[in-house]
Amino acid sequence: MPDSPTPILLVDDDNDLRNLLERVLLRNGLAVHAAADGRQAIKLLAKERFSLVVTDIIMPDVEGIELILKIRKDHPNLPIIAMSAGGRLNAEGYLKMARSLGANQILEKPFPIDVFLSEIRRLLPPAADASGPGPSAPPP
Repeated sequence: MPDSPTPILLVDDDNDLRNLLERVLLRNGLAVHAAADGRQAIKLLAKERFSLVVTDIIMPDVEGIELILKIRKDHPNLPIIAMSAGGRLNAEGYLKMARSLGANQILEKPFPIDVFLSEIRRLLPPAADASGPGPSAPPP
């Protein structure tokens, strides 16, 4: 698993799932900060840098779709994994919308933990500065 000095931001209003995924990430040597909804996530994003965001779609206050739009505006290169079990629509509809608005990967709940970790590994940037304004030019 790649080293992750810059934490992953994990956003989900389901306390049990959020705690489980947080433990999985920590056990795999990854730094993680957790938020219970999009509003908390936006506050954290304003104060800290993150290497990756994993967000639920259906949440109170600020939903995952709104969070994805905000991240794409403020941190266009920050990788995002969107996850959902559905709601009024089926999960596939929400996840397709998340993908079209900028999520790099989508996961339908419930998902196997090994798939979750595989996507984390795939999307973690090699450097811990993915939340910056964009890639820097290579040295001359």
